[in-house]
Amino acid sequence: MRKNNDYDALWQQEGTDIKARQRNFQKKEILVGNNAAYATFQHTIITLYNHNVLTLALLDELAREYTDTDIDSGGDTGLTTKDGKTLEEVCIGLVDPQWLPVKREDANYVNPKYWEEEERYEKWYEITNGRWEWS
Repeated sequence: MRKNNDYDALWQQEGTDIKARQRNFQKKEILVGNNAAYATFQHTIITLYNHNVLTLALLDELAREYTDTDIDSGGDTGLTTKDGKTLEEVCIGLVDPQWLPVKREDANYVNPKYWEEEERYEKWYEITNGRWEWS
Protein backbone atom coordinates (compact mmCIF):
# COMPACT_ATOMS: atom_id res chain seq x y z
CA MET A 1 0.00 0.00 0.00
CA ARG A 2 1.47 3.35 -1.00
CA LYS A 3 0.87 6.71 0.63
CA ASN A 4 0.73 10.12 -1.03
CA ASN A 5 4.11 10.96 0.54
CA ASP A 6 5.67 8.40 -1.81
CA TYR A 7 4.32 10.36 -4.76
CA ASP A 8 5.61 13.62 -3.35
CA ALA A 9 9.08 12.08 -3.10
CA LEU A 10 8.93 11.11 -6.78
CA TRP A 11 8.35 14.72 -7.77
CA GLN A 12 11.24 15.95 -5.64
CA GLN A 13 13.89 13.79 -7.27
CA GLU A 14 16.84 15.91 -8.28
CA GLY A 15 18.39 15.52 -11.68
CA THR A 16 15.34 13.90 -13.23
CA ASP A 17 13.65 15.47 -16.23
CA ILE A 18 9.90 16.00 -16.20
CA LYS A 19 9.18 13.11 -18.61
CA ALA A 20 11.11 10.66 -16.40
CA ARG A 21 9.26 11.95 -13.35
CA GLN A 22 5.92 11.44 -15.09
CA ARG A 23 6.86 7.87 -16.08
CA ASN A 24 7.94 7.09 -12.51
CA PHE A 25 4.78 8.63 -11.13
CA GLN A 26 2.59 6.60 -13.49
CA LYS A 27 4.42 3.37 -12.59
CA LYS A 28 3.91 4.03 -8.88
CA GLU A 29 0.27 4.98 -9.37
CA ILE A 30 -0.46 1.58 -10.88
CA LEU A 31 0.55 0.00 -7.55
CA VAL A 32 -2.17 1.86 -5.67
CA GLY A 33 -5.47 0.02 -5.55
CA ASN A 34 -9.04 1.21 -5.43
CA ASN A 35 -9.28 2.93 -2.06
CA ALA A 36 -12.77 4.29 -2.76
CA ALA A 37 -14.10 0.77 -3.30
CA TYR A 38 -12.75 -0.32 0.09
CA ALA A 39 -14.24 2.70 1.85
CA THR A 40 -17.61 2.03 0.22
CA PHE A 41 -17.51 -1.67 1.15
CA GLN A 42 -16.50 -0.80 4.72
CA HIS A 43 -19.32 1.70 5.14
CA THR A 44 -21.90 -0.66 3.62
CA ILE A 45 -20.97 -3.67 5.74
CA ILE A 46 -20.71 -1.74 8.99
CA THR A 47 -24.04 0.01 8.36
CA LEU A 48 -25.78 -3.31 7.66
CA TYR A 49 -24.17 -4.84 10.75
CA ASN A 50 -25.29 -1.91 12.92
CA HIS A 51 -28.87 -2.41 11.69
CA ASN A 52 -28.70 -6.16 12.49
CA VAL A 53 -29.47 -7.17 8.90
CA LEU A 54 -26.06 -8.46 7.79
CA THR A 55 -25.96 -12.19 7.07
CA LEU A 56 -23.18 -14.37 5.73
CA ALA A 57 -25.02 -14.79 2.43
CA LEU A 58 -25.46 -11.03 2.05
CA LEU A 59 -21.84 -10.38 3.03
CA ASP A 60 -20.60 -12.87 0.43
CA GLU A 61 -22.87 -11.42 -2.25
CA LEU A 62 -21.70 -7.86 -1.59
CA ALA A 63 -18.03 -8.82 -1.28
CA ARG A 64 -18.00 -10.73 -4.56
CA GLU A 65 -19.15 -7.56 -6.33
CA TYR A 66 -15.64 -6.22 -5.68
CA THR A 67 -13.81 -9.03 -7.48
CA ASP A 68 -11.48 -7.55 -10.13
CA THR A 69 -11.94 -3.98 -8.87
CA ASP A 70 -8.46 -3.77 -7.32
CA ILE A 71 -10.08 -3.01 -3.95
CA ASP A 72 -7.41 -1.73 -1.56
CA SER A 73 -7.44 -1.40 2.22
CA GLY A 74 -5.73 1.95 1.82
CA GLY A 75 -9.32 3.20 1.72
CA ASP A 76 -9.91 2.14 5.33
CA THR A 77 -11.61 5.08 7.03
CA GLY A 78 -11.29 3.71 10.55
CA LEU A 79 -15.05 3.26 10.78
CA THR A 80 -16.15 0.79 13.46
CA THR A 81 -19.46 -0.72 14.48
CA LYS A 82 -21.55 0.53 17.38
CA ASP A 83 -19.98 -2.19 19.51
CA GLY A 84 -16.43 -1.27 18.43
CA LYS A 85 -15.66 -3.93 15.80
CA THR A 86 -13.62 -3.25 12.69
CA LEU A 87 -14.66 -4.37 9.22
CA GLU A 88 -12.23 -7.26 9.45
CA GLU A 89 -13.63 -8.42 12.80
CA VAL A 90 -17.22 -8.30 11.51
CA CYS A 91 -16.37 -10.27 8.37
CA ILE A 92 -14.20 -12.86 10.12
CA GLY A 93 -16.94 -13.31 12.72
CA LEU A 94 -19.50 -14.12 10.04
CA VAL A 95 -17.31 -16.23 7.77
CA ASP A 96 -15.61 -18.24 10.53
CA PRO A 97 -17.34 -17.64 13.88
CA GLN A 98 -15.16 -20.21 15.67
CA TRP A 99 -11.87 -18.60 14.61
CA LEU A 100 -9.59 -17.27 17.31
CA PRO A 101 -6.07 -15.97 16.83
CA VAL A 102 -3.50 -18.50 18.01
CA LYS A 103 0.13 -17.59 18.52
CA ARG A 104 2.27 -19.93 16.43
CA GLU A 105 5.67 -20.72 17.89
CA ASP A 106 7.20 -21.24 14.44
CA ALA A 107 5.90 -17.94 13.04
CA ASN A 108 8.27 -15.10 12.18
CA TYR A 109 6.08 -12.20 13.22
CA VAL A 110 7.13 -8.77 12.00
CA ASN A 111 6.61 -7.51 15.55
CA PRO A 112 6.07 -10.31 18.08
CA LYS A 113 4.30 -7.84 20.38
CA TYR A 114 1.48 -7.59 17.84
CA TRP A 115 1.16 -11.25 16.87
CA GLU A 116 -2.61 -11.16 17.32
CA GLU A 117 -3.04 -8.44 14.70
CA GLU A 118 -0.80 -10.36 12.30
CA GLU A 119 -2.87 -13.53 12.74
CA ARG A 120 -6.06 -11.52 12.16
CA TYR A 121 -4.56 -10.02 9.01
CA GLU A 122 -3.66 -13.50 7.73
CA LYS A 123 -7.25 -14.65 8.29
CA TRP A 124 -8.59 -11.51 6.59
CA TYR A 125 -6.28 -12.12 3.62
CA GLU A 126 -7.46 -15.74 3.42
CA ILE A 127 -11.07 -14.56 3.22
CA THR A 128 -10.61 -11.66 0.82
CA ASN A 129 -8.28 -13.42 -1.59
CA GLY A 130 -9.50 -16.99 -1.21
CA ARG A 131 -13.21 -16.76 -0.63
CA TRP A 132 -14.00 -13.48 -2.42
CA GLU A 133 -11.15 -13.54 -4.98
CA TRP A 134 -10.10 -9.94 -4.45
CA SER A 135 -6.47 -10.59 -5.41
